[in-house]
Amino acid sequence: MFYDTMVLGFILAKTLPFRPHSNANTIARTLAADGLLYYFVVLVINIVWTIMLLEAPDGLKEIAASLKLFLTITMGSRITLNLPKEHRKITYQGSRQPSRWENAPSLQLPAIALESVPHRDHSLSHYSSLPSEAL
Repeated sequence: MFYDTMVLGFILAKTLPFRPHSNANTIARTLAADGLLYYFVVLVINIVWTIMLLEAPDGLKEIAASLKLFLTITMGSRITLNLPKEHRKITYQGSRQPSRWENAPSLQLPAIALESVPHRDHSLSHYSSLPSEAL
């Protein structure tokens, strides 16, 4: 939690000079709000995980570890995905950004003439001349 507290402190130190509480549509507000949400979700799940490690029976001690991992990743991804979305909203670019692959030239593969490939017999007819013990 020390690392998460330091990150929250850095986020707030960088965003509070921009007064995110007074401007509704700013990247600083999105960063501060998502940073606080991340911190409190991770704080709660760490408390739950610690209680589970101390109080739960042996078979259930690690059950909250995967939830802790999933929520930490989800909250980090939320911050990462909300920042570009907020930038598009502020700059009035809309929510639809063109894909970088839309105008890419398509890959033309060389044509293969299937008649030139020799045909192989995949039937079991060539095994009919073997003695019955070999089959």
